[in-house]
Amino acid sequence: QTAVLNVSYGRRLREFPAVAIALLALRWLVDDLPARDISLLLRSSLIGGTAAAGRFRLELQLRELPDRSWTPALLLRALRAREEDADAVEFLRCVRRIDEQRKSIPRDSSPSRWAERFDGYLAELNWPGPGSLDSRDFQLVNRWRELLNEFARLELVSPAMTFGAALGRLGTLAADTVFQAESDQAVVQLLGPLEAAGMEFDRLWISGLSASNWPPVGRPSPLLARELQRRYGLPDADPADTAEYAKRVLARLASSATVVQCSYPRTEGDAEQTPATLLGELPEPKDTMALDTGWYASSLLRRRSLLGAERDPVPVVAAKAVSYTHLTLPTTIKAWGGGGGGGGGGG
Repeated sequence: QTAVLNVSYGRRLREFPAVAIALLALRWLVDDLPARDISLLLRSSLIGGTAAAGRFRLELQLRELPDRSWTPALLLRALRAREEDADAVEFLRCVRRIDEQRKSIPRDSSPSRWAERFDGYLAELNWPGPGSLDSRDFQLVNRWRELLNEFARLELVSPAMTFGAALGRLGTLAADTVFQAESDQAVVQLLGPLEAAGMEFDRLWISGLSASNWPPVGRPSPLLARELQRRYGLPDADPADTAEYAKRVLARLASSATVVQCSYPRTEGDAEQTPATLLGELPEPKDTMALDTGWYASSLLRRRSLLGAERDPVPVVAAKAVSYTHLTLPTTIKAWGGGGGGGGGGG
């Protein structure tokens, strides 16, 4: 089945639920968690198997307890005998395992060793949940494990660190890493200007071409002298170079489809916008109101003639089938609502 829309730019790895739950479970190994975070773990199927009725009842009972920070041992004492359902028992087993792992965490270790421990801790908690993964989740888990390998390479500059420092570094890497799963060809592709380079389209819409957004702001290297960058022609060495590059990109995009639509926002916040100078002189639309979007409905009117509804009278009810109920009505009936006819009557 072909997807309708594919957005090329992904989200930061830490924003995906599977990674967020993994980092939360790892944080419980060193920090106490508030009740709202425990509730997330209880309602998630990514830790300890499928979340079902037993875990949901545990979560409701947790809400009845005083709001506080929970250690794994304290939560076990509070909820140990509350539920006997398999899903609740499995979650409490994971909590017990976290409590045991807390006691065996070394004071410090190398990043590569921490990466192995992180992966092992999560495996014991049945992360990322039971069952087989679909393509997107499989790619996400692989990207997480690649991130662990990237974290392990920090050993070159930091031979040893504590668990808290290691988890903080891993969280920072996850927050800085953008992930987008590969997907099948979609009908509509939402791409950045550089990603669309060399591609061909049936129709192309280039948006955001206002003078404040295009050409984009140059980003010369902050580590090299500006004169040195100009001498060797480095990207964004001066504004003229940035403008020339943006002109080439726009020309390449304009030749990527037979029908190309360029647009810019009239306002951005409270500031009025003008078209980018690279677009040349663009005629202003006569009507500033939004264009009618009912073109497709109008085309249907030209294809088919409207048919009136066929007459379909109500069947006549036989006299023997009619029964009457006599009601005694008050002599004065108060009218409800305003103006227009009222109505009353029973039958």
